[in-house]
Amino acid sequence: MKVLKRRSRTIVELVWKSGLLQFIWVILVSGALFLLVRFRPLFLPVLAALFAAALLFWILGCVFSPARPARRCPRCGEEGLVKLRRGEPVGVRCEKCGYQDKTKYVAYLDEW
Repeated sequence: MKVLKRRSRTIVELVWKSGLLQFIWVILVSGALFLLVRFRPLFLPVLAALFAAALLFWILGCVFSPARPARRCPRCGEEGLVKLRRGEPVGVRCEKCGYQDKTKYVAYLDEW
């Protein structure tokens, strides 16, 4: 049986990443406030255009990216989950380690 090894995160790493994220937010907010004061007549139309573009890209990304099943086995961690019976909504087994669960549901597993 293969054991998944996960890298343990230290407190220093978590504090560093949290502090860096807060610093980035402060820079973004202060930059937005500077732009608001400097270019007040153009700020709202540009902000609305950016919001509309982000929404459009979000929708296009969701539409054109295919949904993929979660085929990773909970026991061995390999990509080996298949349906017990094709067409049945529940029940999976792992081809790699033999793991079986008659009540587990994995979406889109029949299509792959």
